[in-house]
Amino acid sequence: VAEVQRAKRSMLAEFEEDYIQREQRPSESFAEEFTALFLDEDCAPGVEERARIAAQILPEIPCEEVSGIAKLYDFTKNVVVKIATPLMSLRSPAYTCWSVLQACRQVSLPRPSLDLPSEEEVARIMKDVTAETMEAWPPDQDDVDGRLKRLFEGCAEQLLPG
Repeated sequence: VAEVQRAKRSMLAEFEEDYIQREQRPSESFAEEFTALFLDEDCAPGVEERARIAAQILPEIPCEEVSGIAKLYDFTKNVVVKIATPLMSLRSPAYTCWSVLQACRQVSLPRPSLDLPSEEEVARIMKDVTAETMEAWPPDQDDVDGRLKRLFEGCAEQLLPG
């Protein structure tokens, strides 16, 4: 329950931060919003309305309901595992050199998949992770409210009229 409350506070803090900084939004975000409005028939409520809706709806969602939904997910079935590796390019010379070295050792062309775990290794990792017992995050580790308050106080003088 504490983790769900923390997540709700964090989401509200993000909406509030977006609202506070609404005048500094780049024009690209407006263009993307209007494009989605017309092409995808998406809604475009704007920052103010989104913040108002979130402030009304999020506190009304019961923590027990969110926890119940999370328990419905079975992470041992129908799971897609995505493994990300650094790009093999001039921007990542260390990885490129390593891949070339591995390719020379294997006498083949460089392939970024040389160091990736096999399907069996990924299955074993997933099995090990699902077997672990997870402890709830201690409530005093992350103080979203205090962090947001400090952020707001830091910029309040600039944003609020004297």
